[in-house]
Amino acid sequence: MTKQALHIPFILLLSGLLLSSNARPIIYKSTDKEGNVTFSDTQTGRNKGEVVELKPFTPTKIVVPEPLPATKPDEKKPGYQQLTIAAPENHSTHRANGNITVEVEHDPESLHPGHRLALFINGVKVQESKSSNRFKLTNLSRGEHYIEAKILNASDKLLKSAACTIYVFRPTIRNNPPAKERPKPIPVPQT
Repeated sequence: MTKQALHIPFILLLSGLLLSSNARPIIYKSTDKEGNVTFSDTQTGRNKGEVVELKPFTPTKIVVPEPLPATKPDEKKPGYQQLTIAAPENHSTHRANGNITVEVEHDPESLHPGHRLALFINGVKVQESKSSNRFKLTNLSRGEHYIEAKILNASDKLLKSAACTIYVFRPTIRNNPPAKERPKPIPVPQT
């Protein structure tokens, strides 16, 4: 038995006692010389107080809620169960002149009608697709980039998202002046 079920007989017994005429207490109302009103079940002091007539108790029906049906763990809920960025790996470094392919996986494998997959780089939407899970990014600048894949419905409501951070390494060729034009190092005096 649940705790709620154990409380029901106690509540019914208590309300039955309150309803019986022998169990109704007598309440006295008294006012002291400073005007303070006091309610008590006994008469006190010089002021005997007046009897307060209580309205009859109206019982209420106790409704015990039905337990919710248990859901099976293997039942699939409607919507998308999973969304991941399969490639590139999170916190990976890329040296391909900023050209990267992003592969997204989601469950179920096909998007629902009216939904689309959008790709964001550093918070800016760069591509979207209703059928393809591959996005080709070209000429990403060097540095850190935050990639986010989002499944959106027709009114742009976010349904599921996944994110990763990548680092793009792009070598720089510096135009160093010829050796004869380079300034000579200043000798450090030896002590």
